[in-house]
Amino acid sequence: MSIAIDITNVCLETDRLILRPWQESDLEDLFAYASVPGVGEMAGWPRHENVETSRKVLAHFMEEKNVFALEEKRTGKVIGSFGLHHSWTHEHALYQNMKIAEIGYVLSKEYWGKRLMTEAVRRVIAWCFDELHLDALTVCHFTENIRSRRVIERCGFVYCQRAKCPERYAQQHQEERQYILFPSWRTCQWIIDPEKKKEIAQTVLHALPEWFGIEESTREYIEKSQQMPFCAIEEKGMPLGFAALKIHNTDSAEIYVMGVLPAFHRQGTGRRLVEACKYYCREKGIQYLQVKTVDESGGYPEYDRTREFYLAQGFAPLECFPRLWDPWNPCLLMVQKL
Repeated sequence: MSIAIDITNVCLETDRLILRPWQESDLEDLFAYASVPGVGEMAGWPRHENVETSRKVLAHFMEEKNVFALEEKRTGKVIGSFGLHHSWTHEHALYQNMKIAEIGYVLSKEYWGKRLMTEAVRRVIAWCFDELHLDALTVCHFTENIRSRRVIERCGFVYCQRAKCPERYAQQHQEERQYILFPSWRTCQWIIDPEKKKEIAQTVLHALPEWFGIEESTREYIEKSQQMPFCAIEEKGMPLGFAALKIHNTDSAEIYVMGVLPAFHRQGTGRRLVEACKYYCREKGIQYLQVKTVDESGGYPEYDRTREFYLAQGFAPLECFPRLWDPWNPCLLMVQKL
């Protein structure tokens, strides 16, 4: 669903930044960063050759009313822009009834590497979900733009797909990576009561015999998860899925067990559970999240789907331990940096 966002009367703050509407007095600052080679090119536009180009862009920003100026608090200088635009999901039937906007941003080269854009993205995420009540946010980056990719992944966006770039970028960029973020920490409920955890885990895991067909192992998952951080998605009292987090130390945690009822596979439930786990870990300062599943050498089609799912959520295969569990279930350790 297309949604127009007007930031005319909006001012957002972070520790180091103010996000506000553009003003005519910002022209000099805009030209200062937009005329530097390598800044605009990574966002899909050529550097500004003269101040008149910046003047036209500034007029466009002020007319469209959907792009913030990024003002550094310390200096009062505008050092970048942050827009809310038409999302790539609007061409997909799956998202047609959802209110979704796409973020796009540019930062002065002088300020790269200081995590300022991460700070801005997180503030806009909170505003979009808390105040605008959007159903999701999307973002994309050119495949070669590693800096933008780091910001996107650090802020919790989930990789969805590669796509050909729009024609206007075709000469410089051939392909982009597209991501989405749901307000999953609001749709996922963190359960405290151990008996409630047990009830949810039993309901879900016993509905998944292809993955949890060994009763002794399933019982162990259910019992141990009662003592762990435990999030679940329910609908009218029925659990759709859950995930339990095993905290290894101050830097590392593991999705110890996760399950989603078969009827809700491929509907975003698992993705939201993983996002909730990532959010929980980031809030605790945990840097690495891991998960264990059956390696492809095990030859199980259902676990092929499991690995594909975790790869899509940003996990990377680290190492296979052939005998950690048993010879017919070789364990693949997957990990990602948050």
